[in-house]
Amino acid sequence: MKLDDRKKTYGAFEKVVRPFLTYQLVFGREPTKDEVINSIKSLNLENILILVSQFSAIEKKQANKFKDDYLNALNIVLGINTGIYKSEVLFASQSILYLYKWLLAYGQESKIIEESQKVDVLPTIQLSLQVSDFLPKNIEIDDFLLRVLSFSKHTNIGNELARAYFIYCELANERKLYREKEFVDINEDFINFYGYSIEQYLAVNFALLHLVLPHQKIPLSRSWVKNKNELFKNTELKKIAPKIIDDLSINISEAKEWAKSTIDNSWDYLKIQQFPLLKLNSDEFIPFHYDVLSNGIFDGLYHRIRGCYPKEDKRFLDFFGRPFEKYIEITIKKAIQNSRFKYEYIDEFDYGTKSQSLSSDFYLRLNEDLIIIEAKGARPTVNSSIKGEKKAIKKDLQKLFIEPILQADRTYQNILDSSFSYKFAGVQNLYIISVNLNGFPAVPSFYEEVDEILKESLSTKVKGYFNFSITDIEALCYLISRKAKKPPIFRYLENKFKSSEIQSFTWFLELSSIPVKRSHWINEQLYNSFKNIYEMSFENPEESISTLKKKLLR
Repeated sequence: MKLDDRKKTYGAFEKVVRPFLTYQLVFGREPTKDEVINSIKSLNLENILILVSQFSAIEKKQANKFKDDYLNALNIVLGINTGIYKSEVLFASQSILYLYKWLLAYGQESKIIEESQKVDVLPTIQLSLQVSDFLPKNIEIDDFLLRVLSFSKHTNIGNELARAYFIYCELANERKLYREKEFVDINEDFINFYGYSIEQYLAVNFALLHLVLPHQKIPLSRSWVKNKNELFKNTELKKIAPKIIDDLSINISEAKEWAKSTIDNSWDYLKIQQFPLLKLNSDEFIPFHYDVLSNGIFDGLYHRIRGCYPKEDKRFLDFFGRPFEKYIEITIKKAIQNSRFKYEYIDEFDYGTKSQSLSSDFYLRLNEDLIIIEAKGARPTVNSSIKGEKKAIKKDLQKLFIEPILQADRTYQNILDSSFSYKFAGVQNLYIISVNLNGFPAVPSFYEEVDEILKESLSTKVKGYFNFSITDIEALCYLISRKAKKPPIFRYLENKFKSSEIQSFTWFLELSSIPVKRSHWINEQLYNSFKNIYEMSFENPEESISTLKKKLLR
């Protein structure tokens, strides 16, 4: 395969990233660590944690109002020219989460929760600015991109819910789809381990998400604190929801131990992704942040299912790839059925003669163009995505990206030399896609390394190769399913591959002003998910379900 020599860039990322507002930026000096710790110790820890939880859910307009009030106060009292800081972000996800970490590590539990006061807002904002000064400054751009893209996944919560419900609750339950030896009844194992079903877990988790969706007007009051026994008391979940909330919660003492041990790593939030609720006492809790709570819908649920089995038991890991592949297969087939083009879908087949030799997982053909898809139900490891270990990065890159591409090309060449070559007669252009649960973060130097390895290894007909997340595949299928007079999917893949800017496929589409929506089939799955969740979560769900049906299935 011939590749143009071109330097990979991250210009697309620069278009959307915004600098944090920090104490040093406003006051011209960095605070000392002791200065920040003393400020934290002087505050009522629980009250400030509640306030920060509310800050994490503030809608952009109100966040800017808080920032303007703070800067105007500095201008009036200290005469500081603060008008130049209009573009800096005040409540960015990483600064909020790092503030939590400092508050928990150095704050002193009071056991007293008072009514929030407006006078607490400006000191808390100032504390947030001080802590932001301790975020890494001298960090290599590729290292920064790896961390931020690993943490801030580009996903749609509706897609996440539809996918989670369909894969875990439906596909994984259809025993007839799998060989007897490979089937693992994850739904029964989940109930036996946790005492509630996957459907009940999803219903409670999704309902909790509404607590931290961006609000136009945050109350800044104690009403933000929720009681696990009150929240679902008029629903079918009233008996089981408190247990699920407990399982999603961490108390302040446990959170303090975690915060102290990871204070020097501003990207390590694995503990609060596992426990996205902070327990203030035996009954009351607050949500940490939308990003960590939304993680529980698909990725977090994967880890909770994995937790049902001993560490050395690999049965779930071996089994999960099958419903994952089946989901991709069905999503592609449904997209083709709605497409204005006559795409040909080719499923995995055995092209061996004397012994079994399996093709790639899926093929999608239109005339001379062929997409080859290798699906791997895996993701970058913690050692690479959170810890940034170079050895782990190389290993993950090889496993998730490079080897699946090489494998797909080798298999294709072998098929051309077999009695099944007729399936691909006339094909001139190959596009190979390796699909993972989460795609490998789009970091320029990593992708340059991939190019260096693959450019001399692939056949001449390969016109592009890609590492997709499951979200990217859903976007691809939406484009395939469109009825309007749009070009075939290969045009988008060609443009993506030729672009020097490194970004996910979904992000590439959005920044190219190509709207990405849910396909009709995914909307159907979302409706089914919502219908079941509403019936469990609402006291009188009929009207809400009817409205939802009109919205999603119109």
